[in-house]
Amino acid sequence: MVLSGTDYNINQKISLYDVIDWFNEYATLYKNEQKYGTFYKWLCTKNYCALDYDELLKIHNMFCLIEDDAIYVNVKNLIKSPNYAELKNILREDGFVSC
Repeated sequence: MVLSGTDYNINQKISLYDVIDWFNEYATLYKNEQKYGTFYKWLCTKNYCALDYDELLKIHNMFCLIEDDAIYVNVKNLIKSPNYAELKNILREDGFVSC
């Protein structure tokens, strides 16, 4: 749901609710049709918002890790059981946890 993030498309005022509605429409009506291809391609054919497909694809690809990619392997090897006490302290400092 990269479309609704403000860090990468700050000029677009697209809410998460809109993106979810659009995706539900795509998934219900068009997902199995080859005519439109991916959700992003389908969305660019609609007049719901002004999108630059190439820019959207670049943003989307930042969040996709390929299992054979060295970055994916390194991240996978670094991930261990979460330190819940440390996480809770960080979240408390930012006001996400009150106890």
